[in-house]
Amino acid sequence: MNLSEKTLYDFRARIYQYLIKHPEQEDLIFGQFLNLTRIFAKEAGISMKEQRMDFTMFMSNIKKAGRIALAFDVLYRAVKSIPEDRLSENLKEVLNPEFKTEVIHKTKPSESESRLEMLLNLCQEAKETIENIPGLEKSDAYRILTRFLSEQA
Repeated sequence: MNLSEKTLYDFRARIYQYLIKHPEQEDLIFGQFLNLTRIFAKEAGISMKEQRMDFTMFMSNIKKAGRIALAFDVLYRAVKSIPEDRLSENLKEVLNPEFKTEVIHKTKPSESESRLEMLLNLCQEAKETIENIPGLEKSDAYRILTRFLSEQA
């Protein structure tokens, strides 16, 4: 069985669509994480009746990290659709491979809110840039970007 990048994007898109249509339902990925955690604990013989105080923060940090990753993916796709000569210095930085590493993988839990805010501001800048380029406002990247901003910001 082959697994391509498109498969993962489509899977994430289907989960996202499900969450939009059923906002009262639990986040499917987070729910699966909890289910796997319970199964692992049972198999390993670990009691989950007592837990450290900081463990509960771990679960909320997973949700924040997911939002940051989604914000980066939407931003990256939008920035890639903008002609290079129309990119600001801030938006050019998004295309730098180290940017993703710094924003997603090297973010401490205490920095997640400010990283998300920074990504949302860059998304807004990309949106304004695209709106000033005739025809580009009809692209999928722009449609996804505007939807993301209306739902997340």
